[in-house]
Amino acid sequence: MKKIIIITIICVFLLVNTSCQPSTIEEQPTKTTVTTITETTNTPIPTPTNNAVVTYEEYVISNEELNLNINMTIPQISGLANEQAQTTINDILMNHANLKKEEINNYAEADYESLTAGMTPWAHALDYWVEIKSIEQDYISLMVSNYFFMGGAHGNINSYGFTFRLSDGYLYTFTDLFEEGYNFYDAINQEIFDNDKEFIGYSDEFSYVIEEFMGIEDQPKFFIQDGFLTIFYDPYDIAAYAYGHLEFRFSENVLFSLK
Repeated sequence: MKKIIIITIICVFLLVNTSCQPSTIEEQPTKTTVTTITETTNTPIPTPTNNAVVTYEEYVISNEELNLNINMTIPQISGLANEQAQTTINDILMNHANLKKEEINNYAEADYESLTAGMTPWAHALDYWVEIKSIEQDYISLMVSNYFFMGGAHGNINSYGFTFRLSDGYLYTFTDLFEEGYNFYDAINQEIFDNDKEFIGYSDEFSYVIEEFMGIEDQPKFFIQDGFLTIFYDPYDIAAYAYGHLEFRFSENVLFSLK
């Protein structure tokens, strides 16, 4: 198994400022800029396939009153033969983005309401982006990430894996990847314990993890890339913030299939 450690230290300074009121008040809206970028993924798509095209809707939202800035790049799929599947995928991706936008906005509004006269609201920011890990004959696998900043020394990054079946829009769960009866938890944990003793704290060397690593949880975050399964963890999930986004990429010893 090849372990990939990606150290992500991001400082987001979004400098779009416009005088406006909180975004939940319709008569005093925030400044919102929306653009759509159309492009195919960098990953070659085999032929024949579902003619999937990935587009990105980019949102830049600024609220000076709340000291809130939002930059979002939201993926959307077009060109699928099954329009209902296309709608299902796009709705899931857009709803996830909207939840994150609503979350940062609620934090900003609550903090603003807690201020006393003369105080300046501290900065709130959301940066939201996507990485397409693979598009194959009948599935697409993406990792969507967001960076939240709500004051303090640094913000925090959370990532989410989305693997869809293109023919019907089905969103795979982790357990969907394995044949019934296959003890994939033991297979995956054995790979980790055999190949990453130092990383998980089972050696005399320095350990990255915060607490003793007991194995993967029931539904870990994952994506598929180059035909390999990758399980990933956000900062603070199992290691200190300084070690950033952590990935375990599994070899052919861990058998999975997208049905």
